[in-house]
Amino acid sequence: MQTIPLSNLVQLQNQPANNALFVILPGKSTFIQIAKNIEYTSTNNLFWAIPTPVCGVSADQYNPYFIMAVLSVTPSPDKLDILNQIQLPKVLFHTHPNIRRSMTLNAMRMSTELFAVGSERVYQLAKQRLEANQPDVVHDLLVYLMHAVLDARLEYEQELALRAESIAAYLGINSPKVLLLMRDYDDDTSALTQSLEQGNAGKLQRELNVAALVRNQKELLTPYQQSAIEKETQVIEMIRRVLDLWKVS
Repeated sequence: MQTIPLSNLVQLQNQPANNALFVILPGKSTFIQIAKNIEYTSTNNLFWAIPTPVCGVSADQYNPYFIMAVLSVTPSPDKLDILNQIQLPKVLFHTHPNIRRSMTLNAMRMSTELFAVGSERVYQLAKQRLEANQPDVVHDLLVYLMHAVLDARLEYEQELALRAESIAAYLGINSPKVLLLMRDYDDDTSALTQSLEQGNAGKLQRELNVAALVRNQKELLTPYQQSAIEKETQVIEMIRRVLDLWKVS
């Protein structure tokens, strides 16, 4: 497998940038998120990815979602100079556009078959495209899969925002602040309750049982959280297996 260093595709910095496409939180399990969607109180350990001329959404550019897909299954060091040298599969964008689109649509359909009925034909297709020297088809498949990861997160985030709005409405407090607290405390219901009672999202305007309210809203949220985790886990494993095929091609 031919490779290309990450530094050829994006320029990384540890400060927010308006033209950043995504952010990287290094670690054994690397977390990747679209830059405009990131919620942060500190930029510690976050790296912001600014595209180089070869990174973009044109047919002959490395799509940012492809880079995100590869990094999502790649343990990332927290040192910038080492992170820059991470090697990604090199893509040749020379498949005829009609063939590329047709093959990509087939791969997308087969990926849904994998989730629905367990059919693994998508891996066979990816292997065949690599053997046929059409890595741009596999590039496009990984772009599609990374979209699926982020869509799963977005569904959960929308439900989380709805639960935050409900808590804020019942208590007469600030909804965006409740949302931030729910993210900060995640599964720690007791800590979230205490923080709300302390007025960290505004002075409580109604005398309600805050603990019971929080428990109820968290119970409504739990199925969405579990679904998002399951979907992301499934798709990340699929990305990993596709890249494993690429490594031996």
